[in-house]
Amino acid sequence: MNFRTIGNVWAIRMFCFGCVLCSCSPFVTGAMAASQSENKDQHVFSEVVEAAKRTEIQQETLLLITQSMLEHTLEEQDASCLLVNLVNAKNDGLPVSLLEEKIVEGKAKRILGSQLCSAIKHMCKEVSELQTLLARQTDIVLQEDVLAVLYEIRAQGVTQHEIQKFFAHYADKEMGVLLEGIRLHALLNQAGVSSENLETFIALVMQKESTLMRWKEITQLFSIVVKSGISPNAFMNKAILAVKSGKLPHTLANELSLQPRALGVTE
Repeated sequence: MNFRTIGNVWAIRMFCFGCVLCSCSPFVTGAMAASQSENKDQHVFSEVVEAAKRTEIQQETLLLITQSMLEHTLEEQDASCLLVNLVNAKNDGLPVSLLEEKIVEGKAKRILGSQLCSAIKHMCKEVSELQTLLARQTDIVLQEDVLAVLYEIRAQGVTQHEIQKFFAHYADKEMGVLLEGIRLHALLNQAGVSSENLETFIALVMQKESTLMRWKEITQLFSIVVKSGISPNAFMNKAILAVKSGKLPHTLANELSLQPRALGVTE
């Protein structure tokens, strides 16, 4: 074989190798792009984690989310979603502890990450709206613990409009009294007390803080009485008369042949 023949064979081999390389280039390019995208996603998630640390998100919550992601029980995008919402909530003065409890509960119940993220987004939106609504009305910035109580009250079926109406009607009361009052209103409403009796009773106990504090355990008495066979309306009528006459809850309980200690109040 002469040199010209050898050169031709070498040229043919190089041409074939070039064809193979060209045919593989889309796969190589795709793999490189995927690798770059993965590195970018990891970089973004690490930034979210650092933001959560700076915002002082509880370490237990941060550990739960990152560990769940590493164990593949939580997708990275859902983990990022949860952390971003926690950080934003903290910066906006929303009750982060309430959100963290929801996340822990959701993970314990093995709720899908996407569903848990949607639930956290919904909670943030609802609490934020409530905060804006009441801040506009009361001219004060509501603290996290107050918003947490109001969210729980919302979960009991009380609408934002009803909360707004209650706060407006008793605008002269301190925040602690307002919270106790709206909580009592929510519990009695949930228990099935008629709207007429409910509004009358609440108006009476809201006149004085001492009266409200004394009668805030009426829901326990209400539960005991209803189980004994007394109708809700008959009991509430007696309770209204008791408040008007200055009687104490244990006095009413005695009149109904109940044990005062069952109410959780002292004699």
